[in-house]
Amino acid sequence: MDKFESINEPGKSRQNFSPPSINEPPKLPDEPVITALEPSSCAIGDPDFTLDVTGTGFSAESVIHFAGHDEPTVFNEPDTLSTGVKPSLWTEPATVQCSVRNGPVESDPVDFVFTEAATEEKKHTVHAADPDDLEEELEEAEDEGDFKPTHSHHGRKPLAPKHRKK
Repeated sequence: MDKFESINEPGKSRQNFSPPSINEPPKLPDEPVITALEPSSCAIGDPDFTLDVTGTGFSAESVIHFAGHDEPTVFNEPDTLSTGVKPSLWTEPATVQCSVRNGPVESDPVDFVFTEAATEEKKHTVHAADPDDLEEELEEAEDEGDFKPTHSHHGRKPLAPKHRKK
């Protein structure tokens, strides 16, 4: 009688398949690394925009963690994620951190800066020390649109500051 070999003996299986051991820890996802934020800052009150996060180790399961919150994240390419940012939600300048999470593995944070709201009017620095020069400089600034009087003179020319004699 021929001896039959058991396929249950070690090294005698029909396949070279070895299921993972339940005693081995699961493999952690790749560590994400951020190389750039685009943009890296904005002014408070700017229109909403898309923040692009560039780096390595991203996947479809990656999540952008921005200013302490997980954000809805779009996986664009293996090296780019994106999310929406609403500058109108911020009331004062701040630097917040942005990182990317792959499950329990998180990238080092990168700073994003919310700057003071942009002003509509330009500020003009007056350099004149002599009252006559001051009046001339203010008129030039007003003609160039760099200066707007804060009160009306009802058609009268503003008075030059009184010049004190010592």
